[in-house]
Amino acid sequence: MEEMNVVRNLFSGKKRHQIYNMIGHDKMITAIDAKYGMIVSGSKDNLVKIWDTNKKKAYTFSSHMNQISQVIMWD
Repeated sequence: MEEMNVVRNLFSGKKRHQIYNMIGHDKMITAIDAKYGMIVSGSKDNLVKIWDTNKKKAYTFSSHMNQISQVIMWD
């Protein structure tokens, strides 16, 4: 049986269930966007990660020379 953490939404008071954690950045996340079950994040570790929430996989792009300040998911 999969362990779930209960997270309460601060605005609505509704309970949400955390099913899994996505681990990957070593430093603070500085940019994030999401669309269609995909999350893209950028960080002070100079990495961009694309997280596929359906497959529970992350793809890492590490060729950036500086920290990431903005990410955008396009249609």
